[in-house]
Amino acid sequence: MTGNKYATVDFDQINEKGLKSLITAINKTGTTVLEVESSNRATTKDGVKVKTAKLVLQDGQMLTIQVNDTGDISSVKLNGRVIPNAQSPDIKSLGAVMGRAA
Repeated sequence: MTGNKYATVDFDQINEKGLKSLITAINKTGTTVLEVESSNRATTKDGVKVKTAKLVLQDGQMLTIQVNDTGDISSVKLNGRVIPNAQSPDIKSLGAVMGRAA
């Protein structure tokens, strides 16, 4: 265990309510999240349960996040392209990275 801390969210609430702090952090960068699309249903990828949410931005772009069953945000994509986010220690800095990328 490396002891590193990464941004986490509540795996049971991968929806607009559960992602509120992330959405707020993204909105503070000047990028506006209009809508959250999520079935809040877990699927299995590489033996790990994951959930996916899509954040629709005001300019028509789409941020897609994938969350592991531990609450770790394992993947962030902007319009299908991966945004590196592995070094984000908290939701505020992750939201800033996502907002600047958009």
